[in-house]
Amino acid sequence: ETSLNLAVAFSPFLGGVFYEAGGFYLSFVVTACAVTVVLIGTFFGVTNVDTTKDEDGGNLFSVLKEVTVWFPAWHSAACMILFNFYIPILSPYVQETFNAGPTFAGFALLINTAGICITAPVLGHLMDKLNPYVFMAASAFLLPVSYWFLGPAPFMAGVLTASKTQLLVALGVIGVLVPLGCYPGLLIMFDIYTVKFGKMPQAVKNYITSIYCASFPLGGCIGSAMSGVIAERLSFGLSTTYISFAFLVQTVLVIWWCIVVWRVKREAKRAKLSFSESNPLIDNSEVRNYGN
Repeated sequence: ETSLNLAVAFSPFLGGVFYEAGGFYLSFVVTACAVTVVLIGTFFGVTNVDTTKDEDGGNLFSVLKEVTVWFPAWHSAACMILFNFYIPILSPYVQETFNAGPTFAGFALLINTAGICITAPVLGHLMDKLNPYVFMAASAFLLPVSYWFLGPAPFMAGVLTASKTQLLVALGVIGVLVPLGCYPGLLIMFDIYTVKFGKMPQAVKNYITSIYCASFPLGGCIGSAMSGVIAERLSFGLSTTYISFAFLVQTVLVIWWCIVVWRVKREAKRAKLSFSESNPLIDNSEVRNYGN
């Protein structure tokens, strides 16, 4: 996640620099050349993945029909909607409000994604040691609240005024909060599937991972498209405020999902399926085939 978001962090900033230096054409020529070089290295560097099927441990259909399994991927997509919502409209906003060019807009997005790069290893370690469900629930509440400081929201007018510092700080905080919702997703999906089926063969891990990875571009696509439509009718402050209140529906869904998962885990415990009391992740060495 750190290496991925390093690219995400620097690309808007470099894009702004190349755009101001040589226009739209230069930005895409440099990008195309860089991607071509990376693709060549990726082609020769990819290794084979074990796709051996084990029907006793489930299949793609068993993954898709279990809402409790793929719901964390949807929450990741919802987080990515908020993470990508302001990207298309940030540059015109800073130009109109602060008379700043694409380079500053790119720098603001650099600060935004730097929060992910810096906190990814720390959050990954904490989620291994602590309860990842708590991190996901916290993100469902804190992300929309942080959006109130981004605009800032109209009801924050007496407390906070729009400035470059305010914008950079808000984007940095959002960059820290987005991983709280995204990173636990894959961990939790593995956990729930193992609880329900007792074991998880490599092929199922591949299915779950693909669903999780698909959530990122899905959320990015929805967020960018929504901002383009909403920004035509509303100001930057109003659009970020409205999308934050819409996200509160996701907060309710996350709470509902946590209740469902708690019931599933309780049933698994009654069936004498061993799992750690201090860590919600299943101890695979002690797992019995609860699905059978």
